Amino acid sequence: MQSNKLTILIMDDSEIIQERLKEILCKIDGVECVGKVTNSGEGLDLVSSCKPGLVVLDIRLADRVGMDIIKKIKHFSPHTIVVVLTNYTFSAYRIHCMSLGADYFMDKSLEFSKVRDIAEYMLTPEYRKGPGRRYDYSDSKDMVDSGKRYKPGVRTRRMVHKDL
Repeated sequence: MQSNKLTILIMDDSEIIQERLKEILCKIDGVECVGKVTNSGEGLDLVSSCKPGLVVLDIRLADRVGMDIIKKIKHFSPHTIVVVLTNYTFSAYRIHCMSLGADYFMDKSLEFSKVRDIAEYMLTPEYRKGPGRRYDYSDSKDMVDSGKRYKPGVRTRRMVHKDL
């Protein structure tokens, strides 16, 4: 991303969620929404042509499972940050999405507003001065999973920079 603009693609089967995300994210100065799609075909076309800086992806899309396209997004645009925002927050899904290349995995009902925080951080000079850094909300104890449904431990916002 050479310019000061952050381009965002929203991939969710719910038009209500798409509109809410667009409304929240486009209020940020320097953010441009390049598209809102409900299916993977349109989404991958936009990823390959626009190379968005951030993709917000739901696990369930109209035509297929969103997890199936994480690798394709990273193939078309390796520097794109992929945020999986879903109601299906089972630990197996989280582990699988992260192994496919997702940068974040968040609970739609509890962590919706954190997508805005990530977008705001991506616009800072701190983020832009070096690739391979991301905004992480968890501390190490949150990453340990008991095999049950993933539950974020800390509700307060903490910024931790991690080298990828």
